[in-house]
Amino acid sequence: MFSGSSMSCRGVSIWSDILMLYNTSKYAFDVSFDDESLSFLYMNNLPEYWDSNLVYWSEAKQSGSIYDDALSVFQVYNLELCDSMITENVSSNWLAALDFSSTCLSLPPFLFARLVKWLPLECPEDLTDINKLIIDKSKENHPNDEPVPYSSLCIVKKRPLPVASFWLSQMDHSNDQLEPLRIFLDDYVVRYNNTDYLCILNSLQSTFGKINYLPYNEEYSSNNYFPYYTSSSTPLILFGSLLLKSYGILIDNNSGKIGFYSKFKYKQNDSGVNKHPKNFNCKPKKECPKGGGFHYEASTNECIPPNCSEWLLYEFNDETNKCELSSVFPLVLTFIVILFTFFEIHIMYLKQFVLDRSSEVFNS
Repeated sequence: MFSGSSMSCRGVSIWSDILMLYNTSKYAFDVSFDDESLSFLYMNNLPEYWDSNLVYWSEAKQSGSIYDDALSVFQVYNLELCDSMITENVSSNWLAALDFSSTCLSLPPFLFARLVKWLPLECPEDLTDINKLIIDKSKENHPNDEPVPYSSLCIVKKRPLPVASFWLSQMDHSNDQLEPLRIFLDDYVVRYNNTDYLCILNSLQSTFGKINYLPYNEEYSSNNYFPYYTSSSTPLILFGSLLLKSYGILIDNNSGKIGFYSKFKYKQNDSGVNKHPKNFNCKPKKECPKGGGFHYEASTNECIPPNCSEWLLYEFNDETNKCELSSVFPLVLTFIVILFTFFEIHIMYLKQFVLDRSSEVFNS
């Protein structure tokens, strides 16, 4: 959606033609999920209820690729959740894109695994295993082979969910007068059969190779309007249409920048995300055993045991939480003693043999 002609068939894009027809380089859109009649697209103008001083601009995207106009991309800096930067030890920034052909937020596998470590969720095991390169889809069908896209999503156990945040530039992060952009995770909750699902995807779910229709609310299931998620298998962070619950979007094709306008600046939102602290219902911080060389990894909310392999024949004991001599040490020691004994006996034999031969030569 809103992609340029470089990824279109034969370089022809209806959207690009519309922009050329109206001589448009800047456009804004505001989508209402409650009433479609209140959704608008503005060309070359801002909505009258937006304050241009409150538009939060991204950095200009890099140019030079043949697909420059294909995606609306921007850098995300210091992505935080529950007071922890979940990109820690990987990178302080990550490339993101707007993908409003999809409903959900899509994350690379490692980011998805770190996110669910902090949230009160019940997720399919395949989704949280960052070592898996393929996700098994055999469990995602009814007995009559009807697709069940909700089975790919994590179940929300507690609400409200905490609020994630990020910055659009490194300089903004160091500016005390600016606030970060917030991802209101409650806005990504979809309800089906009295169960809350979190519409955040592991990008490995691209192995579907198909579109999965996902009504964001049961009462809309009979309408023609079906939000859905598509799959990408991309390392990008992809923001789906549910982002539009919280933000209006302004795109400037000339500068290559994307503007975000918080809807909470000018109207009430029914999600109630502003009524609770940003860290509400975060999973408890893990308490690491004292001593033993443990260190706390905030990005994954885990206690990392010491690397016992740094010492020869040492291994980590789960019961004592310490590095101890390996269970094979007695066997290795016994083998070494036997080996030295064998060589000692052999050397004594050779020594006696040499002495005997020397005596024979002397006597002769």
